[in-house]
Amino acid sequence: MGESTERYADGLRQLFGQIRRDSGRSELPIFLSLVTRMSENPAGESRFPDGANAQAIRDAETLVADEDADTYVGATTIDLPLSFDGIHHSKWGQQWQAERLSDAVADVLLGDGDRQLYRGPSLARFEVIDSQTIDVHLAHRGGTDFEPETGIEGFDVVNGGPILEASRLDADTVRLSLEAGSADGVTEVLYLNGGNPGGLDVRRYAREYVHDNSPGALPLEGGRLYRELDQPVASRLYIPTR
Repeated sequence: MGESTERYADGLRQLFGQIRRDSGRSELPIFLSLVTRMSENPAGESRFPDGANAQAIRDAETLVADEDADTYVGATTIDLPLSFDGIHHSKWGQQWQAERLSDAVADVLLGDGDRQLYRGPSLARFEVIDSQTIDVHLAHRGGTDFEPETGIEGFDVVNGGPILEASRLDADTVRLSLEAGSADGVTEVLYLNGGNPGGLDVRRYAREYVHDNSPGALPLEGGRLYRELDQPVASRLYIPTR
């Protein structure tokens, strides 16, 4: 642990390059399963003491998949149920992870991979509407809408807030309501940031975290949006564009 995003990404690049050299296939497809959360077990023992490490790994994975045309984010796992130990996926979590990866392989190798039907929505940009309102715009892939409509959890902001309410504005937008006067200075919007968002109770993801209306009810992928200094709209970093 203790790796930076770029250092971890470098390690992935070297590893994938070696795998392709050993296989004799320079364009060998590689499918990633994003690192899951590591929660507290029922005894209250943290299994991921430094959330920055977890986020650095996820950022590195999506960065490498974004820059390499033959590497794919095959499964987001942050919403899947964990076992009692707070580290490993439960039986159902492993099954759902396998289904997502198999969907990705089938879509890329046999279907129209450009549509990325195997992936949930991503963060696209955010917009400061007024001094207490921020709209976070999503980019859908396999779905066309999302739930829940109110009481959405998992968002955070930098240099503003706190967030009083997060709710669905339309099929592509989550509206964040902040304390009066606190939205103007917001420089970043984060979603599911860190090693332990949501805790051990997977039911919270079904009730309180964003998931699309595709058959797999795929989750909004976590990440971070940055606000450009000279524009009111955020730029994107470490958010997959493929």
